[in-house]
Amino acid sequence: MKDFALGEGGAAFHKRNLRSPRPTCHRPPFGHGISWACSPFDSGLRSRLYDLHMAANGIMQIGEVAKRASLTVDAIRFYERRRLLPKAARTAGKFRLYTEDILERLRFIQQMQTLGFSLKEVGELLKLRERKVDACESVKKLLEAKLTDVRSKLSHLQQLESQLVADLHKCNRELNHRQRHSSGACPVLEEAGKGGSK
Repeated sequence: MKDFALGEGGAAFHKRNLRSPRPTCHRPPFGHGISWACSPFDSGLRSRLYDLHMAANGIMQIGEVAKRASLTVDAIRFYERRRLLPKAARTAGKFRLYTEDILERLRFIQQMQTLGFSLKEVGELLKLRERKVDACESVKKLLEAKLTDVRSKLSHLQQLESQLVADLHKCNRELNHRQRHSSGACPVLEEAGKGGSK
């Protein structure tokens, strides 16, 4: 094929046609609660128009969700894998998209974890939360069980505290003894080797 030179107008036309196509938009499957999503072409996800549409409709990508929830992106992905979060809608480029509702759900998960509930228990509470009024009796039982568990751990910690105080007293007594007499073995270690401190 012979080479040919483009004129000024032809070169401009050639450059325009080399540009990436405009983003193609489509509606996600019914039930995701998001009006539309765009493919990540040249002016897709990073375009000002796309960002304005996202903000106006309360739609966020995972980085924005992580920032607003004070979590890491990996934590949000982990919650999704554990099915504590509904599966996110995605763009044609596989970017996760979330609505404002996800922030409330994340705050709930964090609050329940702060109270000592395991992820499995948090999952149960999330299901109960959807039942609203009917959930109260089940939530009461979960709270009572958690309170019993916390009190048991607290009792164990108090016993551990008493033991540590007693062992520290033995160490202090031995160190004071060494100021006037020859050094002996550490009483705490010696007793532990015989089956425990007394």
